Amino acid sequence: MPGSLFEMIENLRLAWYLLRDSRINLLLRYGIPTLVGAYVLLPIDFIPDLIPGLGQLDDLAVIWFGLQYFLSTCPPDIVEEHRATVRRQAAVRPEPDVVDGSYEVVD
Repeated sequence: MPGSLFEMIENLRLAWYLLRDSRINLLLRYGIPTLVGAYVLLPIDFIPDLIPGLGQLDDLAVIWFGLQYFLSTCPPDIVEEHRATVRRQAAVRPEPDVVDGSYEVVD
C-alpha cells in the first residue's frame, strides 16, 4: 500500500500526466483505466457493495493495484520525467493571501 496520502496523490497526478502523453502505448493508456473503471462501475464485484465498508474497500484496492500496474508498465524514463515535473510543481506553493495590519477596538 502507499506510504502516505501524499504519495498516493503524487501517483494519481503522475498517472494523469502519463495518460495524456502520446509516447505511451495506446493499449496501455486506455486499456488499464478502462478495465479498472469497468470493475468499479459494473455490479460484479469480489465483495458486494451491499456490505458496508468492505464493498468499497475492494474497489479502492482494484484502483490502487491498477494504478501501480499502470505506473510499472509505462516506460521508466517517461515515468521519471513526469515524476520530476509533478514533484517540481508540488514544491512550488503559492503564497497565501494575507494582509498584515493592526486593529483597534472602538466602543
